Amino acid sequence: MTKHGRGVVRALFAVGPLVCAVFFVLTSGRRAVLHAQSGFNFVHFFPWGGYVGSPTGGNGGLLVDSDGTFYGTAVGQGTRSAFAVRPGDQFFWSSHIPDVNAVATSECLGSPLTTDQEGRESSERRSHRRFYGVTYDGGAFQRGSIFSVEANLQTGYRTLYEFNYTNGAYPLGPLLLATDGNFYGSASNGGSSPPGGGLVFRLTPHGHLTTLHALAGGAEGVGPNGGIIQASDGNLYGTTTSGTVFRLTLPGTFTTVYTFPPEFNWSIRDGVVQANDGYLYGRTWGGPGGAWTIFKMWLDGSGFQTLHTGLSGVGYCGGLVEGPDHNLYGTVAGDPVADQGTIFRITPTGSYGVLHIIDRFFRPYGPLAVGLDGALYGTTASAGPTFPGSVFRFAP
Repeated sequence: MTKHGRGVVRALFAVGPLVCAVFFVLTSGRRAVLHAQSGFNFVHFFPWGGYVGSPTGGNGGLLVDSDGTFYGTAVGQGTRSAFAVRPGDQFFWSSHIPDVNAVATSECLGSPLTTDQEGRESSERRSHRRFYGVTYDGGAFQRGSIFSVEANLQTGYRTLYEFNYTNGAYPLGPLLLATDGNFYGSASNGGSSPPGGGLVFRLTPHGHLTTLHALAGGAEGVGPNGGIIQASDGNLYGTTTSGTVFRLTLPGTFTTVYTFPPEFNWSIRDGVVQANDGYLYGRTWGGPGGAWTIFKMWLDGSGFQTLHTGLSGVGYCGGLVEGPDHNLYGTVAGDPVADQGTIFRITPTGSYGVLHIIDRFFRPYGPLAVGLDGALYGTTASAGPTFPGSVFRFAP
């Protein structure tokens, strides 16, 4: 979920990995009442075949609306779909979206959708919203696109921008609605600065796109992905696959605030989050011996700490989320020893613990989401007809 500052939700809806699929729900208007029961349980299993297959949470993951409804995306049997599920009354709904150029090729890439107006709770006011999102490889040039759709998510579909490599390619992560009323996002490749190191862009609600900064490699890094956040200082922060954390002011001044040691082949796929304590938290893909690490730092890059080093060869996609207890939570898709998915917690001081081991055939993908009941919700990818994709709930 996209955040502005410390814990303010900026995105309520998402589209999924490389699929240009929008998910939505027709709610009754009543607030779901959920019970904070501890333990792990599956909330919903997706039918194998047909038009909902395995959910591929990706960077977008599950997002929660104010009535307790969760939104996500799924691919299956060559189709692309989106879903909404409300655990309180077992509500489930799914739909397609009409971008035939978008192709699902990876479970670790997300393209969330956000809204142009925040905080509208009544059904009448909600109907005036539009929603905005990106496709990783859709559009006329197969380099990704930005689109919008009306609040019912069935009509008014518009392609606002198509990337063609020279103006960026393969956007990753959510669009951020910033305090100036514009959207911000990143394209992981392409751009005018060699060697096509990707860029950060600004998009007006009417669809006018401006390149805010094209990454030139070297100290700036290449491959911005995992989305952009707006921190408590009003600036934008993001990460690159080459192992840098950067700051970008709204006018476009770019600064690399931290660079990981190159000998460890660091890569950051999921961006950073700012927790209640003001620190940025994130997770690297590579570290000493190929292990993944969890880190924290201040906004200016100072105070860097490695909080935890995981096993080498582990698989994951999806960043960290701050829980109601101000600890950080995440998932591991499969460790190289037990080949099992896990849910973990790490405290701001670095105390790490595995909270739950999920069956090896149900691999979690995408970040966790915090429900209205304070529990953690996430998705698992399908492993065939016997082990369909799922939405799960876990309360520590």
